[in-house]
Amino acid sequence: MSKILLFLSNGNFLFNIFFSFKGWKIVERKYPSIREQFGYVALEMMNSQLPIVASNTEGLMDILEHYKSALLVSMVFNEEKHMTPNVVEMGDHIIKLLKDTKLSNSLIEFSKRRVENDFSTRNMINNYTKLANF
Repeated sequence: MSKILLFLSNGNFLFNIFFSFKGWKIVERKYPSIREQFGYVALEMMNSQLPIVASNTEGLMDILEHYKSALLVSMVFNEEKHMTPNVVEMGDHIIKLLKDTKLSNSLIEFSKRRVENDFSTRNMINNYTKLANF
């Protein structure tokens, strides 16, 4: 495994961080969002077949399942009384994915099937058509 996708929500931004362990490069992208309403970025990463570590927040919880499609990090209050991901738990999850390739591959495989079965273009069109013809 060369990359892990990590989603964090600190109440002000959704951080999308790619860890590349070939040379320990870190690329960070910030998406301004108080909450992740649906999780399009999560779907894109599921489709890209990357193991995901995500904060257990609204929107992401609707798409990701703990130990099936991602490892979810609990939210805690920081010193300023803002919700933030539990960084100790996050670190543990990252280390777990680096050490356990069977788990990493399992998350990737489940995510791939979930995107194909629930979020493919064909299924989305069918679902919208059913909704429009209620």
